[in-house]
Amino acid sequence: MMIDNINPYVRYSRDNEERILKRECIAYDHRIFCSLSDKGTIRVNGKDYSLKKGSVIFWKAGIPYCDVTENGNVSYTGCNFDFFRRDSYPSRPVGYAYAEKYDERNIIEKSDEVDLSFFPDVIYIPFCNLYSRFKEINDEFTAKELFFHVRCSSLLKDILTFILRIYNVGDTYKAKKDSDDILMYIRENYREDLTNEAIAEKFSYHPNYIGNIVKKRTGVTLHKYLINYRMSAAIGHLSSQQYTVSEVAEMVGYDDVTHFSKSFKRVTGVSPSEYIKG
Repeated sequence: MMIDNINPYVRYSRDNEERILKRECIAYDHRIFCSLSDKGTIRVNGKDYSLKKGSVIFWKAGIPYCDVTENGNVSYTGCNFDFFRRDSYPSRPVGYAYAEKYDERNIIEKSDEVDLSFFPDVIYIPFCNLYSRFKEINDEFTAKELFFHVRCSSLLKDILTFILRIYNVGDTYKAKKDSDDILMYIRENYREDLTNEAIAEKFSYHPNYIGNIVKKRTGVTLHKYLINYRMSAAIGHLSSQQYTVSEVAEMVGYDDVTHFSKSFKRVTGVSPSEYIKG
């Protein structure tokens, strides 16, 4: 199962600063929250997570949680959801149970029926600017206009994809900033002869760190990412029909038009000339 296969079903959404119970609970569907508090601590699966305004935390059904904030409560906005919408699943909001009364048979998406191994049990992002997306889900869910569930599903899939990307890169601010800076540098200089060593020298990092950052963020090596990005730019230039194949090759960083044509066909399935002809 892959992230692109999911079709989230938002069963319930709130944006009213509800508070998480101090008593340990277990939910029967999945939960994702964005903290509205400047400080707070939530315990999920026995581990404490310090929340600031903008923190996002997700956990799967069947995992215990509670608010352990001293001198206050965690305020949040968020959703109860399933990764997939199925006719056999209840459409109404599904509550939680106190830990001592929890019955795992009541979990909506059971692990022996749906493969959810592609997604971690818990994801905690100290800060990411996602409040507006959570609010948009809540606005759709509250208004319940035509196709609202489709819109909620699309918005939540965007959020889940975003936090999974950050999780895979590393959930620290530094790792996120490093990956943003490195990928931006590649996109701005893709015409150059970029290697892990060249980028490492630019940012004063080890080449292996550059390679790991790119692979975690894009799913492919620097070499493949660079080729794919160059071919994407080439498609734009060829589509305009203002340039020859040789000119486009030079524009996207190839000195050898034959090498460019082979790379283009390998990625797109057709040669540059065939692409121009349509």
